[in-house]
Amino acid sequence: MDQTREHVLRNFPSIEWLEVLRDGMNSSPDRYRKIGTADTQFVITVESDDEATHFGVVLSAYGCDEVTVVDDVEAFEPDFRIRGQKDAWFEMVENIITHGKADREHTLNRLTLIRRPLEVLRTATMTEYEKFFQYNYTLQSFFDELGADKQVAAVS
Repeated sequence: MDQTREHVLRNFPSIEWLEVLRDGMNSSPDRYRKIGTADTQFVITVESDDEATHFGVVLSAYGCDEVTVVDDVEAFEPDFRIRGQKDAWFEMVENIITHGKADREHTLNRLTLIRRPLEVLRTATMTEYEKFFQYNYTLQSFFDELGADKQVAAVS
């Protein structure tokens, strides 16, 4: 495991996690062109016993325009929010680092099913909320940028 990934795990959750994802996506626009364009902004909420940390992500076309810590979720105006306990997020991140991409049990799709540890929350209209499902493959590829082998977003 390289130092960047070790740092992300040691300091999770932190903005560095999302900066690695942003930089990976922005350095590989051809991979994302094969998947298709994504235009959405969303919030990732990592909860622990006594607090919640919110991160904002803005995806535009084939890249990531912004990752930021969000103090006011409503003011960020996300299309949707993905919320979960720190342990669930950490397990997903650790799985991606270990396997190069999320295994079947640790994909966003799997983790957000009913009675699963992550939850997709509607924050705007139904059209914006549905962007989670519309761009699911792009979102998963974005999170998989933390993987060691980076083969995850390749589409034949």
